[in-house]
Amino acid sequence: MIILFNEKKNCCGCGACENICPKKAISMKEDEYGFIYPEINHNLCIECHLCEKVCHFQSRSNYSKDHMAYAAVTKNQEILMNSTSGGIFTTLALEFIKDGGYVSGSIYDGDFNVVHIVSNKIEDVYKMQGSKYVQSSINDAYLQIKKLLLQKEKVLFSGTPCQVDGLYGFLQRDYDNLYTIDIVCHGVPNNKMFKDYLNYETKKYGKITEIKFRDKTQGWGTKGSIKFENKKKIIYSGTSEYYYLFNKSLTFRDSCYKCKYSSHHRPANITIGDYWGIEKMDFQLLNKKEIDIDKGISLIICNNEQGNDFLEKYKFNFNIYLTTLDNVSKFNHNLNQPSILPSKRNKILNMYGKSFDFVAADIACDLKKEKYKFMIKKIVPSKMKIIIKRFLKKG
Repeated sequence: MIILFNEKKNCCGCGACENICPKKAISMKEDEYGFIYPEINHNLCIECHLCEKVCHFQSRSNYSKDHMAYAAVTKNQEILMNSTSGGIFTTLALEFIKDGGYVSGSIYDGDFNVVHIVSNKIEDVYKMQGSKYVQSSINDAYLQIKKLLLQKEKVLFSGTPCQVDGLYGFLQRDYDNLYTIDIVCHGVPNNKMFKDYLNYETKKYGKITEIKFRDKTQGWGTKGSIKFENKKKIIYSGTSEYYYLFNKSLTFRDSCYKCKYSSHHRPANITIGDYWGIEKMDFQLLNKKEIDIDKGISLIICNNEQGNDFLEKYKFNFNIYLTTLDNVSKFNHNLNQPSILPSKRNKILNMYGKSFDFVAADIACDLKKEKYKFMIKKIVPSKMKIIIKRFLKKG
């Protein structure tokens, strides 16, 4: 009898095993906390062991070690202001579709579930735009991608590193017409907890019409927003229970705390993320008129030759500057190590097993402290903080 994993920390929930099963004997099921894991229907299983062979999370480790690192910002101001950081993915995806390709990324469906889709429609790229601090459901995206690749179509896949490697595992061979982007991932909460949080907010403020985990109306940073029918609420660690739990690494799946992709050895052609710490590591770039720290700045890491060639083709769409891997990694700890497992996580999950309301009540005091910290920081603008830090350093 096939056993896909012995401990939950050994499964990242990428869905490669579900997609590869020729008898559809594997389905992704939620555990008591909402995290998805593959479950085998042994009445359908023919023990072909393909599900074991495609699991790169437990086996593969030969990732690229050749890197070119950049600081970059899209030249399209509308894309920039609606993106999490520098608008890299959206710009690349739009250009890729214009060149006749297909793009796969995560969107909110009509019920705010986070799911991966495959599309060659411009309007779908805008749905993929922006960070979603939830593990997306792959569903049959890998199968769709393989079909397109075999038809000689070009495909660009974007996801967490484990999802990218899950795709490679599922395909079981290289394709010259496949391009991949992984994100600097902090860790993934699950869709059930996210929906329970939205229901918690709905009970207080009414129907939700839009959610952004990163909203730049108040500058680049870790602030988001929820739009209700009659109001807009800015959310961050001091006002949003879900955001607080995410930033404190309290609600990730078990595998996130031992993630082998939280390193310089990445599975995708290109890695993208926020260039946190640019004011310290590449402060001279902030003197350039094309770079505005309040609008967001991305890091781009080309992990192999295919990544270099891909970026070279489209880099005219960006204001882009060569830097070093050490520079972009310094303040992005998930490029160096996984998120640390907090001692309070089990307590939070056990309370969540009863109701999200129990979790909200438990962290209420912590939220107030976070809110006061944020209010103090907000008094001083980002650019002024940089000037003050430089002055103090010289002194």
